[in-house]
Amino acid sequence: MSRIPPAVILEVEERAAGYCEACGWPAARVEFHHRQARGMGGTGDEQLRRADVDTAGNLLRLHPACHAWAHAHPARARALGWIVPSWADPADIPVLVDPSCR
Repeated sequence: MSRIPPAVILEVEERAAGYCEACGWPAARVEFHHRQARGMGGTGDEQLRRADVDTAGNLLRLHPACHAWAHAHPARARALGWIVPSWADPADIPVLVDPSCR
């Protein structure tokens, strides 16, 4: 499980203003989605985690269903900026809203 710093969570929450950043609908129950993979091999070892993984630019505030949709449809999620290649800077990739993910 990710240990997102509270200040980063607050920044993402303020940016999202109560909405899912994928579908654009109001969202009370949410999950934080890492646009770039958060771990290396799923080890959970903090020593292997990249320093930039838990930043506001790498996170999206999503409904659980939209989060699942992003992982189930990676090609479309990449096209929408919800998944970013490891070599890219998330700050350079815009995030597009798509209500059809619900």
